[in-house]
Amino acid sequence: MTRAIFVRHGESVSNAHPELAALPAEQGDRLTELGRRQSLAAAETLGLYEPTAVLSSSMGRARETAELIGGRLGLDVAELPYIEELRESRNYAAMKPEEQKLRRWSAWMAEHPDDPDYSWQGGESFNQVRARARRLKDELERRFAGQRPLIVTHGLFLRFFLFDSLLGDDFGPAQVQRLWYVRSVNCGVSVFERGERWHPADFDTLGWTCVTWMARPWDPP
Repeated sequence: MTRAIFVRHGESVSNAHPELAALPAEQGDRLTELGRRQSLAAAETLGLYEPTAVLSSSMGRARETAELIGGRLGLDVAELPYIEELRESRNYAAMKPEEQKLRRWSAWMAEHPDDPDYSWQGGESFNQVRARARRLKDELERRFAGQRPLIVTHGLFLRFFLFDSLLGDDFGPAQVQRLWYVRSVNCGVSVFERGERWHPADFDTLGWTCVTWMARPWDPP
């Protein structure tokens, strides 16, 4: 059985902005003080999973989170650049709040439900994001079979991993607005397993099964 332990990055400067969905990377792609505290608190619980490796997106907020967690667990961090957050259109981070809402990736992709290769102004297409999620599945199955890798990544990318696991080829651009009905939280922990059967009477599942979604190990009861 392979267990993949996913962690969304801690709170970033962009996350903390009261109006904008995203700031320019040089301003927003780093952790806030709260994000650092979330990462360190999460590390205390993540040790109970006994991860065998720490993998991270190369984006600043994810890398900082991974370094803080890996430091507490005594594990080096290996970067996987292709598990970064999906790419919005050019100049998206420079738009005003209302324009960002109207021009967000999920909005323009939903307008083209029959074209998974559609891209607006340099934004990433549906098929490009799904291909990266499937690439990660393939790498986990090849390189980490039977292990417990801890992967620090991003909210929308992780939702693609979830929806592709649940729906397979039936997941398409027509469902992208439904991604928002599955919330992600900073330093939320999501666990997927492959090759596990919980009970002899259970249905045989192929691929990845979601065991936990966005648990908050850093959040006191």
